[in-house]
Amino acid sequence: MTAKKTTTTNNRISHGDYETGTKNYEIGLLEKLFSFDSYLADSMTEDDLRIMKNNINNDFPIFMGTSIDQAGRIERLQGLNVELEAEIKSRETRILDLEVEAAKLRTEKRQILHQAITSGYGQIFEEFYTPEEILKLKIEEGFELSDEEKKTLIYLIEQ
Repeated sequence: MTAKKTTTTNNRISHGDYETGTKNYEIGLLEKLFSFDSYLADSMTEDDLRIMKNNINNDFPIFMGTSIDQAGRIERLQGLNVELEAEIKSRETRILDLEVEAAKLRTEKRQILHQAITSGYGQIFEEFYTPEEILKLKIEEGFELSDEEKKTLIYLIEQ
């Protein structure tokens, strides 16, 4: 098959009878695009052209390893970074909300235990709370410990 030369007219490429889809044809078109004032030539370097030609010869994605590929990768990573930072902030806020809720529940629990101890209903709460929890509350609240509670405390400390 005889092929006509590619000609350029007013910065337009006419491929004549070249077989499209061949590696050499694609490389030829690419070289032509780089040989005159074009958007592609303005946005890429000679090193990018070398990489693109190598990619065509090796059946790799044409922009792989070029500055366009790197810029796109950086842009994608920056977008991912923004998403992850938003997710982190959301989770930090959720953690703070849960910490506030936990503090409220601890306070409520202390109030209930305090009320049970002071009102004489402590025996009922002994069914639901460990002796250690009740001892801790009594100490925190400044309650007098019974002799039995003091013995329990000493036993717990010695373990």
